[in-house]
Amino acid sequence: MIDEDALRALAAAVGDPVVSMDISGRVLSWNAAASELWGWEPSEAIGSKLPHIAKERRTTMLAEIRRAAGGVVQVEEITERKDGTRLRATLTLLPVTDDEGAVGEVISVMGGMTSDSRVDLVLGEQVELVSAEFRRHVTALLGYGQLLSREEVQTDPSKRGRVVRALESRGAQMAALMEDLSVLERFQTGVLRPVFAPTDLTGVVADAIGTVERSVPGCRFSVEYDPSLPTILADARLLTRAVEKVLTQASEACAEGDRVEVWVAREGPEAIVGVRVPGDRDETGASPVPRAGVGLAILWRIAEVHAGSVTVRPVPGGGAETVLRLPVGGPDAKATA
Repeated sequence: MIDEDALRALAAAVGDPVVSMDISGRVLSWNAAASELWGWEPSEAIGSKLPHIAKERRTTMLAEIRRAAGGVVQVEEITERKDGTRLRATLTLLPVTDDEGAVGEVISVMGGMTSDSRVDLVLGEQVELVSAEFRRHVTALLGYGQLLSREEVQTDPSKRGRVVRALESRGAQMAALMEDLSVLERFQTGVLRPVFAPTDLTGVVADAIGTVERSVPGCRFSVEYDPSLPTILADARLLTRAVEKVLTQASEACAEGDRVEVWVAREGPEAIVGVRVPGDRDETGASPVPRAGVGLAILWRIAEVHAGSVTVRPVPGGGAETVLRLPVGGPDAKATA
């Protein structure tokens, strides 16, 4: 058992979340690490009963607090943040004695976390997205492989050439997907850090259009550039990838012979790259609105590190529009605006 002075020293010294409660579960103290983890400020948490414990688990937790009055107890409990997300944590409960040796409160020190609903959700969504992307490409590759085995394709050089080109295109898309996954992983681990420098957005878009037209034949682009747009502060490498993602999504959604509209403009402090795909739904019933795949996830992350935004929406009358907005002066300029 520890006394109150030792409690205060412990709460101040450790970097782990430390919460002290009376025997009824009412919070008496709440350190900075607890605020960082669960979201409540001390002024919000102190005086309330077990705000960080999931409601359906509070009765069980109260029983553990009472048990801890007789000695140290370690429990694994479901805790809940202010935003409603949950994590399963290991908590060590320590009895605190007053000057007369009586136990009037118990402190909880978080020793570890075994699961986090926010992480579980993100991982689950990413696994689902990646799985869907791979299934789509593999299904196409199997279909083209079966076509190559047909006699009418084997004996017709023109048909055989089209199938081979389609196989090469799908292979390139799978390679791009693997690179996208690598980029996402580097974003999440903090390895990929942007390097901001003056960048010619018009040149980036022009180069990206050339790249996409070579890799996705049959879809053409009409482009409108704003001559008043200055160079912007951006990471040119990441920005090129972002623009290529927007254009690739558009080219995959348009029917052969369609013309995708692209515009590069300035609106106040923001530079804009807009892409509009014509039509409503193709012969398969698929919407031209881009799928929420790995490519779109990359686009959002790149926009985020530039303090920009991405809007994807259907266009009245048919078609879909993707707009990438970036602060001309870079992230710092937007923060101080």
